[in-house]
Amino acid sequence: MINSFISACDRIPSELSYFSGSITKLNLAENSLSGTIPISLGDLSKLVELNLSSNALSGPIPESFRNLEMIGEFGIHYLHKYF
Repeated sequence: MINSFISACDRIPSELSYFSGSITKLNLAENSLSGTIPISLGDLSKLVELNLSSNALSGPIPESFRNLEMIGEFGIHYLHKYF
């Protein structure tokens, strides 16, 4: 459900933080997403896997990612615009 919502967007929606207690895996690879990574992704406290690969993202990895204490896998390879 969430991935189909994001497929209709061209950016990573900051509203994903509304699901902070339920999202454990988020694969946004190859969705033609652009812009920066929202700071609010750091609020996804249950997240163990995040894949942002093969998108056109730019900017730094938000410092809020330090809050992702359960993260075990974080993919950012093959970005069109590099950090």
